[in-house]
Amino acid sequence: MRASVAPDRFPSAVRTKTMLFVPDHSGSPRRNRRFVIGALDRIVLRGREYRWEKTEESGHFLFAVHAPGEQIVEGFSHAELDEAHRNDEFSVDPGFYSEAKIRSRWLAAGAISLMDLTGPEQRIVMRRQEWCDEILRYLANTPEAKRTEDGFKTAIAVVHPIIVARDVARSGDDKAARCDRKVEMYSPPCVRTIRRWLKAYEAGGMDPIALRDGHCNSGNVMSTIAPAVRKIMIKHANGFASIEKPTVKKQYGEVCKDVDKLNESLPEDDRHPKPAKATFAKFIKKMPAIRIYAGRHGPAAAQRKFFIVGEGSDAVRAGQRIQMDGHKAQIITLAPAQAFLGSLSKATIEMFKKERIVVHVALDVASRCVLAARLSSSENKETALATLHMAVSDKTAYALAAGCESDWPMAARPGMVETDTGSAWHSDLFRSAVANLRSTLRNGPVGAPQMRGHVERWFGGLDTGFLHDYTGRTFGSIEEKGDYDAGAQASMLSEEFGPLLVKYIVDVYHRREHPGLNNMTPYDKWFELQERYGIVPPPGANERRSIFGVDLTRSLDQRGVRVGGIHYQNEAIQAYRRQFGDGKIPVKMDPSDMGQISCYLSDAWHAVPAIRGNFSGVSLAQWSEAVKDLKRRNQLKSKLSEDIVNRALAELSAAGSRFAKRLDISDPVITADGVVNLERGLLVGFDIHGEDGDGADACRGGDLLGSAIPIVGGAKSEPGAKPLPKPGDRMSSTAKTTKAKRKPRGKLEDRR
Repeated sequence: MRASVAPDRFPSAVRTKTMLFVPDHSGSPRRNRRFVIGALDRIVLRGREYRWEKTEESGHFLFAVHAPGEQIVEGFSHAELDEAHRNDEFSVDPGFYSEAKIRSRWLAAGAISLMDLTGPEQRIVMRRQEWCDEILRYLANTPEAKRTEDGFKTAIAVVHPIIVARDVARSGDDKAARCDRKVEMYSPPCVRTIRRWLKAYEAGGMDPIALRDGHCNSGNVMSTIAPAVRKIMIKHANGFASIEKPTVKKQYGEVCKDVDKLNESLPEDDRHPKPAKATFAKFIKKMPAIRIYAGRHGPAAAQRKFFIVGEGSDAVRAGQRIQMDGHKAQIITLAPAQAFLGSLSKATIEMFKKERIVVHVALDVASRCVLAARLSSSENKETALATLHMAVSDKTAYALAAGCESDWPMAARPGMVETDTGSAWHSDLFRSAVANLRSTLRNGPVGAPQMRGHVERWFGGLDTGFLHDYTGRTFGSIEEKGDYDAGAQASMLSEEFGPLLVKYIVDVYHRREHPGLNNMTPYDKWFELQERYGIVPPPGANERRSIFGVDLTRSLDQRGVRVGGIHYQNEAIQAYRRQFGDGKIPVKMDPSDMGQISCYLSDAWHAVPAIRGNFSGVSLAQWSEAVKDLKRRNQLKSKLSEDIVNRALAELSAAGSRFAKRLDISDPVITADGVVNLERGLLVGFDIHGEDGDGADACRGGDLLGSAIPIVGGAKSEPGAKPLPKPGDRMSSTAKTTKAKRKPRGKLEDRR
């Protein structure tokens, strides 16, 4: 039985129906968002896990999941949850406790989402989901189709050409088609395989993670080595970690001698076989790296090596359905963008490169609000992913940079994402991001733009409304264009297009009465729906980084990992290193926020903070500008003091508005290659001295980037992070002996 919360848990101002306003950083009033939370959702608030109890006008009532004793219901106002989400202290995992989600986690060996799988596993799962979705679509749209042997054979024959066509489109990687291009294809699954996939997919509530096979659990879980022999192996494996530094070959010889002595006292039928040398070598390799190093080189050397360096179709609800598409704007722009036309002759202007910009847009169907807009020279998967990222993120900085009078607060976790059949929207990169958002991806049929009528009409309004007063328009048809020479009349700079489009969206389109909304404005409609039905909370910073971050591989050492010239470190990453030693690990970074990165340790992503400085909210571009400024000031010095670096960063932080004004939806999408190229130009030949002048303090770094921003607070640990494997877990000496290996559980039905 749960105790009820006191009536005065909510402030009186919150219990009223009056819309609450909280001033944002610019001083203007900000509307509080109202989140919709389901009974089966998992809520993590300030590191504590909750479940939903009920919702009233004032806010939500939640109860802690793992609280001892009687469960007490706590009340949280909409303003409290909104503020917690903005501070990255509140997240919601939709449907986490549903029966289908629980079953899908069972089927997936505990994996919660595609983010928990390796890259190859993700591609396998996404391919299986594509087959299941197309088979189910065929069965739903074909009345005579049945789930029989012949029915599935017919369905496979119909779906296979669709999958092949998508493979061909994906193989081009957004480049023009060529007849000699190599295409990787797969044989179609058989009827039995399709049945098995569909059974798991439907039992898991259409969650793609349910399609993970059991190969992750394959192998013989029961050891074939007798306990007595294993005891001998443990003895000589520990001997390998000694100061004499014996070789594996020598220790294996000692194992064989002891096994022979053991067999002399046993009957011939009960004698044990000698373990293979490779088996003994693997046994040693599983020992914690720090234990081996300490034994062979001494505890002091191990402490130095492993030392931790660090400090301290109908949509009712907003966000229910969004439509995404790319459109080539009907105007020719001029590049390079940095030219100023007013001071150039007509002949010089004609020499400029002329281009057509592709606008990628995410449109909320219920409110008709634009959730995201990104520009590029072609429709490609990187910009498509960046558009989806923008749709679930705060866009205040874009509105400020464009000089808008209104705000752009629309952001929500989409329930369904509708796109066309272009290769950008069929890419594994985009599809896996939608799946990791716990959203449904629906690709409309070829040649049926009416299935995405809302976004198509928005593009029509863009060409006839926003671009109507500019020269260089290409118009919608040859008849409409006539003899107009768009290239000769082009006058808009490419760099001007982005800020002008943002201002059109925020100050014109969102504030103009919409006939499809009964003459309400999209801005007002969004907040009306938010007040009436709420929105699903957008993903927090850690989740966004895990879904949309730039994939990198970085080396791990006693200073943690280094990305963009900044070292990131915490206890979890060094515990992993003590267990597995130095090596390379997968890393994800958000170029717009260098405060934390995500590192894949064992079987989960962990948020790892920068070891010094408050980098929260500092972008890679800002940090690069800071380093360049330091280089310009200290060209003759190869080593700098921390005071110089801190003063330089303080000056750049004070000029933060200068960076905000540069933010543009036409900025190129930063990829892994872009990060590597940028890193090559950072900190060549530079070092930092501490206050004592020797720069030898390991925690202070001896590194220009180590102390560039003063520390203002500690880093928060990632809620829900899985514990790392403990040393010795793989060396149990009580394993049972078996004669034959158990068959690996590699198929879906073997795991039930």
